[in-house]
Amino acid sequence: MKKLFDIGVAGLTLMVPFLAAYIGYSISDRSALAPSAIGAWVGASFGAGFFGAIIAGLLGGIIVFYLKKIPVTEDPALGDADLRDPQSSAPCLPQAS
Repeated sequence: MKKLFDIGVAGLTLMVPFLAAYIGYSISDRSALAPSAIGAWVGASFGAGFFGAIIAGLLGGIIVFYLKKIPVTEDPALGDADLRDPQSSAPCLPQAS
């Protein structure tokens, strides 16, 4: 019975970061999952609970939403290299397979 109780406590403890992660996801897609979940996890350690998760999810999603709007210009040191193009003359970068 104690193990079942521990599983329930662990599930409800993880509920708060998951709630915040998916609130952030609904605002700014996958890039807001981790910041929102980490914010809610830190908030839960201070006793913020579900309202803290809602605030962390909103903050994480909105901040990432506006960070994604910042234009990224080319670095003159790399020349015409596009870091996402595997055929470019960029320095050796690991490629995802």
